Amino acid sequence: MNNNIKINRQGHHQPSRSIKMSRDFFMVKIVLIAFFLFFISLPLFSSGPSAVWSEGTVTGTPEMINSVYFIQIDGTLYRIMPDTPIYYRHEIASGIYNEDLVSIYAIMKHQKILIKAWQQDIYQIILL
Repeated sequence: MNNNIKINRQGHHQPSRSIKMSRDFFMVKIVLIAFFLFFISLPLFSSGPSAVWSEGTVTGTPEMINSVYFIQIDGTLYRIMPDTPIYYRHEIASGIYNEDLVSIYAIMKHQKILIKAWQQDIYQIILL
């Protein structure tokens, strides 16, 4: 008779304590791995930060600090994220607009600007 299996009074096989513990430990490992995979996959399903469009006036020209550009809009300092597209919007016909990609140096003080920002980070700029 196998040492790992015991027979109870009703004649049914009952696994020994070591088999029960290893089976319980295996189930705990499975549950932990499932939770780990679930939390790792969460960023895949989120759409990232909920950026909001807002309009303002540039009150300070863009300046670089530690290789990161900052700009002041309506008195609030914003960080321009790397690879942020900057567009200049102009009307080509009544109600029809065209947007041209421009550099950061096209931003002038007292200019109307439309930004897509989340907290203090700018993700897109449209010069009006």
